[in-house]
Amino acid sequence: MCGGNKVRALEFLLGAVTPGDTVVTLGSRGSTHVLATAVHAGRLGARTIAYTWPQVMNPTALAVARAIRERCAVIETSHALAALARYTYARARRGDPRYNAGHVGTTHFVPIGGTSPLGILGHIEAGKELAQQINAGLMPRPETIVVPLGTGGTAAGIAMGLGVAGIRTTVTAVRVVPWLAAPPWRIPRLIRAAGLPAVPVRVDHTAYGGAYGKPLDRGRQAVAEIGLPLDDTYMAKAAAVALALRGPTLLWVTFNARAVPPDLATCDRPVA
Repeated sequence: MCGGNKVRALEFLLGAVTPGDTVVTLGSRGSTHVLATAVHAGRLGARTIAYTWPQVMNPTALAVARAIRERCAVIETSHALAALARYTYARARRGDPRYNAGHVGTTHFVPIGGTSPLGILGHIEAGKELAQQINAGLMPRPETIVVPLGTGGTAAGIAMGLGVAGIRTTVTAVRVVPWLAAPPWRIPRLIRAAGLPAVPVRVDHTAYGGAYGKPLDRGRQAVAEIGLPLDDTYMAKAAAVALALRGPTLLWVTFNARAVPPDLATCDRPVA
């Protein structure tokens, strides 16, 4: 399934999309969120407009960027703040024909990372599914679940899903974005907005490489040790932190980095 953890949020965020609609979203040049949005909106018969900005590129990000170019109807590139401003302006002018020229469908706006009160429901369900596996004895209860931290929806949602189920554990969120993109109040605010119990979330700042997408030697060493194909932007960094922890630790893989282009070919089938 294309998009890894992003599909969890898109299940809800694209729920009202129908053929002929337009989906508008934003993310970096090699954003797996933008790619997943374009792929799954396309499967629903909709086109995607993306606002993007440059990032430090690595092999997976380059493959994702190529796939984004193939699947988005329109890509408008600028720096991050300008892209956010243009996205916000587009939302404010939802009926502007420039955002739906030649199309009679509805325009839908998907936030960066898919993180919103609606999108986070998908990650809450993921946490509840994990709790069911633990309670069924299919896996031991981890002392912590390690996830990469971008926009925070995955970490907050899993924490709430486990909290609702009464699992005694924690979530370790490994920051891979600048601190301005993941301020200390980000995850607590998402949890408060949902109004659900949550297990404790600890943010780990030790694996940020100084720029979004920049590979870390420590991350690549972790990939070699684990023996799994993990992407440099997110999962290699989270793996490095997970290996340094003691006690039962679950590494939550958020993106399938195996042979990205061939995997994507199977994602373009229309929805039955």
